[in-house]
Amino acid sequence: MSIAGFYTATKLVYFKAITPIHLGVGRAVGEPVDLPIQKDEFGIPIAWGSSIKGALRSFKELKANSPDEKKRIEIVFGPERPEHASCLSILDARLVMIPARSLRGLYAYITSRHMLEYLRQYIEVALSSNPELESRYSYILRLIEIASRVPENTVFIPSDTITIGEGVVLNEMTFKYKTVPEIAGLIKKVFSGILPEEELGRILMISDDDLLDIIRTSLLVMTRVKLDYEKKKVKTGPWSEEYLPSGSLLASLILYSTPRVKQGSLTLDQVWEIINPGKYLILGGGESIGKGIVEVITV
Repeated sequence: MSIAGFYTATKLVYFKAITPIHLGVGRAVGEPVDLPIQKDEFGIPIAWGSSIKGALRSFKELKANSPDEKKRIEIVFGPERPEHASCLSILDARLVMIPARSLRGLYAYITSRHMLEYLRQYIEVALSSNPELESRYSYILRLIEIASRVPENTVFIPSDTITIGEGVVLNEMTFKYKTVPEIAGLIKKVFSGILPEEELGRILMISDDDLLDIIRTSLLVMTRVKLDYEKKKVKTGPWSEEYLPSGSLLASLILYSTPRVKQGSLTLDQVWEIINPGKYLILGGGESIGKGIVEVITV
């Protein structure tokens, strides 16, 4: 079965931030942060597919040990000159959940109907070549149904592990809560193997109306300077950079097929072997200061 008339295979891929991530968009004008991160049309952090593809290609090319291996990478990712199209498409990585500070238990993972809906769409596309995702799809439909009923200034929780009295305090904001035991089983079915089991009970659902406030107060802002080491003083700066915090979870979808070129034709398994990012990848800038490391979980 083909997807969009061309791609014949898919992989659902999650990126979990091990360190803060800065996928930048350049210097902003009139913004509170000098160097903001990529965001979608709603102001929600995102990793553009082009950024992921570029990072993955650079990683693969650095590891290539022979001209033949480099040629195979070029066949899959596409040549610098437009001689033929790439047989690979990486969709934007959408934010599925983001950690928030919790007055009890230190942190919680936050998701919402809007965030889960993007994941549902990716799973639905992936079903065309990955039917074993059918069960996860049915569970996420139920999760979305529950999430659509979360009132403003309220969180739905699977248990009372982070509650304080009659409320839940997230990023210094107090929310009412409702315990929905069904969520625990559904979350386990959808995110089993994606997050450690001990963290699944810390996933909360909030209203889409509260989503941007939680995201805004969860993002990290780091102030940096460049030093003149000879004069022992600041050479450039200060400037501020925005980061997606450690623990954030994004989901992307990789579509691929056998190459269009006849020379050096590859099977689907060989194409995936070239694409496969492995367990870890660096996304965005700041790798020399310990930023951008993500764990890659492929389903």
